Amino acid sequence: MTDLTLLSDADAGSLATGYMYLWVPGTPASQYKVAISDLVTLGLATAAWKEPVRAATVAAGTLASGFENGDTIDGVVLATGDRILIKDQAAPAENGIYTVNASGAPSRAQDADTGSELVNATVAVSEGTTNADKIFTCTTNASITLGTTALTFVDYLSSARASHNPQAASYTLALTDAGKLVSIENASANNLTVPANASVAFPIGTRIDVGQYGAGQTTLVADTGVTIRSSGGNLKLTGQYSGATLQKIGTNEWWAFGDLSA
Repeated sequence: MTDLTLLSDADAGSLATGYMYLWVPGTPASQYKVAISDLVTLGLATAAWKEPVRAATVAAGTLASGFENGDTIDGVVLATGDRILIKDQAAPAENGIYTVNASGAPSRAQDADTGSELVNATVAVSEGTTNADKIFTCTTNASITLGTTALTFVDYLSSARASHNPQAASYTLALTDAGKLVSIENASANNLTVPANASVAFPIGTRIDVGQYGAGQTTLVADTGVTIRSSGGNLKLTGQYSGATLQKIGTNEWWAFGDLSA
């Protein structure tokens, strides 16, 4: 795997602009400009960076014949030897990082042809109408068996831009809440439950913001087998409009910090 090198933002003036470049030597896509704040939010150190791909899919295709030399994905005409990200298959176990062949099915890329290499696998896309300059990461937990385990790739940076999931009563977190703000608006006391990994397999490193929008106090509750770490063991939001953050730090272990009280 080629090392990533951090460069100064010479073209934009300085790193004070809030961006940095990741340079992958010897590749057609030599620079990727990424917001530092996004990378910090997501935990750059947890990403298993792979060599960039030329293009990424936007829809499912026939693996045996849909990604050959001369075929087109996301507006890019593929050539033999191109690296591509296949992420939208109807059979998700077919997803992954591949190399295009002259004919027939593509081959899994050498840096992503074992299950362990796909845990937190993160890759930049250089071309495409929809996916150019995007970065995708595999959120499927270990252990991964290629050809059997469903592989999910998500937009690495857009997942850092939190959307809001308001609730009107006690609520148990769902996988779709990863990276979101979850709030509860209720006049009565209510609970926000963190489920066990066996029920909802959030990737380690997942962050979820929680808020008490109503007058009823919101309490963070650990499901059976789950541990929530917090200063002083405090798990109640302090009052209306208070907020806190949950971060997954182990299989069934979360860290809570923010406006919390006993």
